[in-house]
Amino acid sequence: MLAAVFGAAVLLAVFHWLGWNVPWIGWIVAKAGIKLAVGGFAGLAVGFAWLRARLRTGAGS
Repeated sequence: MLAAVFGAAVLLAVFHWLGWNVPWIGWIVAKAGIKLAVGGFAGLAVGFAWLRARLRTGAGS
């Protein structure tokens, strides 16, 4: 997934360097960034809750 993100960033940098305008790209990047931030935070919260529950269960055994 990181390779795809970095590949897209390089592609956008090349477009910018060539002076090409890519319509709506700012909106798409902002929307994707917001979704990634919210999804990442939710994933961390779920992961920490799972880990805490697992540690509690393991400590009692």
